[in-house]
Amino acid sequence: MIMDYISQQKDVNDIEFDPMTIYSIAKRFSNIQEVLKKIFKDSNDFIRYIKTLKDLPVDPKNVDIHIKELKRLNMINDLKEEYQKGLTADYQEDSPEEIIKSTEASILKISNRYMVNSNNEEPEQIGEGLRDEYLQRDPNPNGFKGLPFPINIGIDQFTGGLLRPGSVTVINAQTGAGKSIFLKNVVKHVGYDLGYPIYWGANEQTKSEQKDRLLAEIAEMPIGIIENGLYNSPNEVFQFRGDTFNTEQTKNQLMEAIDGLESAPIFIDQIRGYSPEILVQRAKYFKTRHNIASFVWDYVKESSSYSGQDKQLRHWLDNVILTMKEQIADPLGISVLTASQAKTYEYWMSAESYGIEKFCTAFLLLRELSEKEKNENPLGGDYGLTVKKNRFGGKHEAYKSRWFGMDFDKQRLKFIKG
Repeated sequence: MIMDYISQQKDVNDIEFDPMTIYSIAKRFSNIQEVLKKIFKDSNDFIRYIKTLKDLPVDPKNVDIHIKELKRLNMINDLKEEYQKGLTADYQEDSPEEIIKSTEASILKISNRYMVNSNNEEPEQIGEGLRDEYLQRDPNPNGFKGLPFPINIGIDQFTGGLLRPGSVTVINAQTGAGKSIFLKNVVKHVGYDLGYPIYWGANEQTKSEQKDRLLAEIAEMPIGIIENGLYNSPNEVFQFRGDTFNTEQTKNQLMEAIDGLESAPIFIDQIRGYSPEILVQRAKYFKTRHNIASFVWDYVKESSSYSGQDKQLRHWLDNVILTMKEQIADPLGISVLTASQAKTYEYWMSAESYGIEKFCTAFLLLRELSEKEKNENPLGGDYGLTVKKNRFGGKHEAYKSRWFGMDFDKQRLKFIKG
C-alpha cells in the first residue's frame, strides 16, 4: 500500500525512498499502523527493519531471512504483551509459587508457539471435535489408504496402502533391477490412468528420457522406436530388432498416446545437484500451484551439492529421507515415492545409508529372482517385490523368502503381474 501510494504521486521521481519517508507515509494508513504496532515496538524498530530491506531486498533466495526476522519480532512482542498482563494482574492473594507458575505458563505458551511447532499450531486436547471428525469421515471401500500401485498383485490390501498421504516409500534395488522403471510405472498409473496431479523429478534422467519412457508404456511399443524416431521413416515399413513395423500404423499409435499424455497432470523435472532444501521448494510449489497428490523422486543418492564438509554422506542421505517425511509428506499431506541403491551382495539393505530404511515409512525390496526361486515357483514371475518395512500395515516378516511375483516387459519398460 505504501509503495502504491508513492507511485501515484506526481513527483514520484523526486521522492527519496528512505526509511523515514516510508514510515511517515505508513502513518497515513490506519490498518498498516495497527499491523506495525503489533510487530514493532516503536518507530525506530520499524525504521531499522526498512534499512534491512534496503540492504537485502526480498527475493526467493533470502525470503527465509526476512520471515525469520518477522517471527523474532512477533515473538518479542508477544512476550512483552504476556509480561505486561502479568504486571497488571492482581496477585495479592497468590503465593509466590502460584505467581511463578502463572508467569511460567505464559512464557511456555509463547515458547511452544514459536520454538516447538514450525506451523505455529497449538497443541489440542484429543477429544476436541473428535465426534464430528469421525462422523464426517468418508467411507473407503478399497481397503487401503491413498493411491493404488499400478500392478494388481494385492500389495495395496496387504500393506494397507503404501502411497498414503504423509508416507515416504522407498524402493531398494540393485543396479539394473528396474527401480527407475518401477517409479515410472507408478507415475504413469497415477497421473495418466487415474488423472491425479503428480510430480516426477530425477537427478540423472533427462526430461526427454522421461517422456520417451512414458510414451513407450502408453503406446505399448519398444522404446527404441521412439528414441530413434523410426515412426517417421520415409518407407512404408521399417525393421527394428528383427521385427517389421508398419510406419503409418506405428506413427498413429504413438500420436494417440501423445494425445492422452498432453492433458495428463504429470509434471516432469530434472535437478542436477539436488539438495533436500530444493526438493522441499519443488514440492511446496507444485502442491500450491497444481495440488499434486504424490511426489516421486528418482532417486536418493549422492549429489554434486554434497560437499562432505559438514557431515558424512550417510548422514546427508538420512537427512534427505527425514526432510521428505517432515517437510514434504506430513505438512503437505501427500505421498512421497523414491528409490535407493541396494548393496551388491545384500539386496535387502541400502548400499549407502541404513538411515534411508530407518527413517522412511515403508521400505520395499525389488529384485530379479534367482533361478532356484523361479523354478520353485514357476508361475510367480521373474521378479519379486518384498515389503521389508511398513509402519502402517502388513509386511513380509521372512523378507528373504517372501515376495509378490512380477514379470518385466523389457520392450515396453513396465512391470506386469507374474
